[in-house]
Amino acid sequence: MVLEGEFRYPGPKPNSKETGILMLADSCEAASRSLESPTHKRLESLIDSIFDRRIQDGQLDDSDLTFRELDQIKDTFLSMLVGMYHVRVKYPDQEKASTEDGVDQEAEPISSTLETKPTGVEETLDSETSAVTDDTATIDSAERRTLDPTGVVADQPVEPSSTSSGDLPR
Repeated sequence: MVLEGEFRYPGPKPNSKETGILMLADSCEAASRSLESPTHKRLESLIDSIFDRRIQDGQLDDSDLTFRELDQIKDTFLSMLVGMYHVRVKYPDQEKASTEDGVDQEAEPISSTLETKPTGVEETLDSETSAVTDDTATIDSAERRTLDPTGVVADQPVEPSSTSSGDLPR
């Protein structure tokens, strides 16, 4: 014989909406795992019975949850659980991917099918007359100066000055 007390949480009843929702979510999720073939109708029936038992047992008396909120929570739980347990349809093309011995072939990694092009600082300019323009400085590519992350030209020393913080030495 199974004793109910062995499966009851010995702590206090939920005393806020959040803890009440958490208790209901935990109960519904755990119970849904016991269903052999969880359908929309079975999940809905399971959720209704869990909510009804918790209400009749007085577990939600201190949570301040209204019946309207409980109906919204039921709908949300049902939607989430149906989404978790929905069965994917087998497409005809998937059957062709199996080998003669019935073992599925491994899919080729997507990275091996894509061409990648180098980008960023490795790329060089085609013409020495091209110029790179930034909000703070213009650099002739022939001089091959670089900008540090703050936007200051790296080969020019920065000296303290009385200029505003937006001005950079040129």
